Amino acid sequence: MELKQYFRIIQKKWWLIAVIVVIAMVAAALKSFYFTTPIYAANAKLIVNQFSGDRAASLNASTIQTSIFLINSYKEIIRSSAVMNKVVEQYPELGQTPSQIAAKISVTSANNSQVMNLVYEDVSYAKAASVVNAVSTVFKEQIPNIMNVDNITILSEADTTISPAPININPVMNMLISFVISLLLAIGFIFLLDY
Repeated sequence: MELKQYFRIIQKKWWLIAVIVVIAMVAAALKSFYFTTPIYAANAKLIVNQFSGDRAASLNASTIQTSIFLINSYKEIIRSSAVMNKVVEQYPELGQTPSQIAAKISVTSANNSQVMNLVYEDVSYAKAASVVNAVSTVFKEQIPNIMNVDNITILSEADTTISPAPININPVMNMLISFVISLLLAIGFIFLLDY
């Protein structure tokens, strides 16, 4: 088949392609706005120093490297029952179990950085911010008991006063993806009908 024949087939059934694309885009919009539960993410930042403020030390490459190695341990400690049980004990108003909090919290750090980023996702931003702030506060309080060092500083807490957009709803992107996929499927369907 030549290219001109393909164009003729598409030109003959352009209305069917348009109908399929419009239906798919409307379905994507409806799903985005009415059938997707919004999820919000709140984050807090912590910094790991080699020494606490009362134990002055010169900042050099080895102390920074040690702090970076500690972060890998701290990522596990934050999600441990030692910290999660204290969060639930000190903040009963959160209404979460230790396993629920541990399942929804993630801890990341950039390569060669002493900064840890705690992110908690929930259907309510206010609740997500409260939980991530509680976890960061309890972790800062508990780390001297667990590791015998006081080297955690809270850089920033989640702001409980803002109203951010949900992280899982992006109607424009959903409709764009729907447009591309439905267009390709519609053209394939047209060729199949012609065949």
